[in-house]
Amino acid sequence: DCKAMAHASVRGLSSRGPSHLFYNYQYYKEAIPENAPILVLRNEHLVGDWNEIERYLGGSEVIDERTISQSNANTWTNADDLNISDESQNILCKALCNEIQIYKQILQMAQNLELSQVQESLEELKLKCPVEAVAERCYEALPDITQKLKENRGYTTK
Repeated sequence: DCKAMAHASVRGLSSRGPSHLFYNYQYYKEAIPENAPILVLRNEHLVGDWNEIERYLGGSEVIDERTISQSNANTWTNADDLNISDESQNILCKALCNEIQIYKQILQMAQNLELSQVQESLEELKLKCPVEAVAERCYEALPDITQKLKENRGYTTK
């Protein structure tokens, strides 16, 4: 059934949907070794984050708005097609609650972000998903992806 497949997809449990749903934040966070440094590129702040990582790694600023690819930029021409109702937005946020919690954890762990940058991203998140942005738990437990990690990476970190 379509509803069950959508639910499994947003939880990272179905490989039938887009791969970025199956290989989600939980997948990558659980696959990295404990205490491994995490560097974050936030799409909304891509140029600044990229340059900050360059500096973190001992380099210097190398890109600006003109030199970075915008191949993932929104190309829709009808702005009305981009809007979803408040009710649908709330349903989507609730369905993505666990992913949002892991996103917040990843932001906190990022070696290249200052506290003010983390706060900025959390404020941006609040504009879209206000309940989940401040929540510490979700109505649904995180799925156990141990088998998925073994099948796709050959190991787990747990």
